[in-house]
Amino acid sequence: DHTKSICSSWGNFHYKTFDGVIYQFPGTCNYNLASHCESSYHEFSVHIQRAIEDGDPVIHQILIQVKDVSIELKRDKQKVNGEIFETPYFNYGVFINKKDGYTKVHTKIGLTLTWNQEDSVMIEVDARYQNKLCGLCGDYNGAPVSNEFYLNGKLFGNMQHINDPAITCTNVDESQQMNVSSCGKYYSVCQNYLSQSPFSSCQDLLDVTDYVMACMLDVCSCSSADISCLCSTLTEYSRQCTHAGGSPQNWRTDDLCPKQCPGNMVYKESGSPCISTCSHREVKSLCEEHDVDGCFCPDGTVWDDYNNAGCISISECHCKYQDKLYAPGSKILNDCEQCSCNAGKWTCTHGICPKVCSIEGGAHFKTFDGKPYKFHGNCNYLLSKCRLCFAHVVLSIRADGSVLLNDLKISLPHVTGKIIL
Repeated sequence: DHTKSICSSWGNFHYKTFDGVIYQFPGTCNYNLASHCESSYHEFSVHIQRAIEDGDPVIHQILIQVKDVSIELKRDKQKVNGEIFETPYFNYGVFINKKDGYTKVHTKIGLTLTWNQEDSVMIEVDARYQNKLCGLCGDYNGAPVSNEFYLNGKLFGNMQHINDPAITCTNVDESQQMNVSSCGKYYSVCQNYLSQSPFSSCQDLLDVTDYVMACMLDVCSCSSADISCLCSTLTEYSRQCTHAGGSPQNWRTDDLCPKQCPGNMVYKESGSPCISTCSHREVKSLCEEHDVDGCFCPDGTVWDDYNNAGCISISECHCKYQDKLYAPGSKILNDCEQCSCNAGKWTCTHGICPKVCSIEGGAHFKTFDGKPYKFHGNCNYLLSKCRLCFAHVVLSIRADGSVLLNDLKISLPHVTGKIIL
């Protein structure tokens, strides 16, 4: 269960602090989401700016400062220290990767950020930062006290405003907060959706009440009370359940928050982010990362990373040798072994290797068994002889380059019987 070290923000301006408080703050300025605030030296800070696009709140940008490293994340570009980079990226103790629809930032200081490149962001920190943080994610002191979010008559969210000359915005007007008195009629609707059987493994892990309230506010704020207004909070509940150790099943339908996957991939609410491939079939079993929601290969298949042909059965995987691909069933001769391609792996049978006796420089000998030695002599010597051979062949190579076979001079190349010269 990692939920006690996780802060998240999603959908209709919802925030869940490290201490488990869920609240709503509809600000579109640049805000301090989570920062190390123990002393004048801050190990990290995470700033967030939301925007309204096509009537829906989305995360416009995330700014991360890790010691002397600045990271800017937007949907159309990413920068490190002002320079555009491509993922996967690893430098300065920071690893950034895009996978399964998520941008994930790992750091060596104990901060991990996951962004779905739309409306949801999740931050996980080491326990050593307890009671040392500040921002919209709270102080991480283990005490979920709601009134800490309204201090000195000033809305807590506005206190986290980070002035940015490039952004024109105004603080949230408290007098314009949504009237929720009429939202109660949606409570039972949200409760029914969040209590359905696909979430059965979540009920003992998470307090569903806070998510019901968030869902209720979502539906209430929708002008048409469309069922799609439920999607962001249902998705967040499923995501938090996975991090808490649950295994939510597929609750989506063609009419309720549908998801489309490319090719023959299938959508799962909880699956390993380490995808097994033709070249690395055991990756999934060795994975130490949290399960995530996203598109995955169907059971019994792997990702074809050789031909990018989507998900295929293991028996269809090609094999690779010296940067060349071989189809299933192909055979090659490798040194003394004959190898065949079987389900992406080479299966080899050991053969009998020919042995070599050699002379170099006239005095450096190496026997058939690999023993090197030196011998200086200018007489005629027997180099090798077959004791059990019936055919008698005498091969002579002279210093002038001429070659004799059974005392007869021959021209090269020469082929006779089983002898090739």
